[in-house]
Amino acid sequence: MQKVGFRTITLLVLMFCLCISKTLLAQTATDTLGFTWKLLEVVDPTTEAKVLFTPRLAPPATFTSWNFGDSNTSTDSIATHTFSSIDTFSVSLNFKLNSNDSTITHKVFANAAAFSVQLDTNTNATYVRIFRGFFKFAQNSPAFLGNMRFEWTVNGNILTDAGFPTSTDGQFPNIRYTFEASGINTVILSAWNTTNPANITTFTRKINIQTAATKIKFANIPNVFTPNGDIANDFFKVSTNGISRLVFKVFTRSGSLVYENKSCIIKWDGRNDNGTELPEGIYYYIIEDLDGVYENANGFVYIFRGK
Repeated sequence: MQKVGFRTITLLVLMFCLCISKTLLAQTATDTLGFTWKLLEVVDPTTEAKVLFTPRLAPPATFTSWNFGDSNTSTDSIATHTFSSIDTFSVSLNFKLNSNDSTITHKVFANAAAFSVQLDTNTNATYVRIFRGFFKFAQNSPAFLGNMRFEWTVNGNILTDAGFPTSTDGQFPNIRYTFEASGINTVILSAWNTTNPANITTFTRKINIQTAATKIKFANIPNVFTPNGDIANDFFKVSTNGISRLVFKVFTRSGSLVYENKSCIIKWDGRNDNGTELPEGIYYYIIEDLDGVYENANGFVYIFRGK
């Protein structure tokens, strides 16, 4: 009787939600679709930046074209593009999903000194950050760097312990750094080619180290959705800032993990990790923020397909 009663109440909640909200959602790609990019060596990094773009598409999505944000396009699936100015561009991957035109756009730093900042997830230490150059070199070795060389500066001080044994080899393009204090810190990476050592480009990031920040609670987490293909309430979606790295996990009521995804957004279509539709029922979810901006969340969600 308890199980029947719970199912009845859940269905009533579902019907009520569908009655008050019938907004049609445009069909878009799932959060597992997108593209990656990395920098390639250039002779003069002060005047140009070469970038390799690779789509990340899974059937039924099919590649269409690239728009590089500088009036240039390409129909090559894996494309290399040279930007003639050092700037930030909005690059779009165009593709078809279930016969519909879809687009995913990311900011791309066309600068040989561009780097990313990440929390060290091995420790989650407040003052520790991982800096990675967008060349995405396989190893910190001159053999992998080719003719590119780098130098790190933190708050006006050139790092002296992030280099290779020979000073002419420059410094590691990927480093782990521990800040001395909280607050705003300025990190600069310089890059040059050994064939033109005087032509140096730089990339700057302001890193705010906070030790006592108040975490944000996720708002309006749904407790039911209907992934039945009618483009109404087809996804389990949670509003985010689009920056924090989130881990979203889904379990059966018996505790078996059926879905896991790491992304800056949460948009789930009710399928497991193999792409198979999960049966109707109640599932348990966990949302974890690797960057510590949001409070971790957990709860139950009901999949109702209505078929």
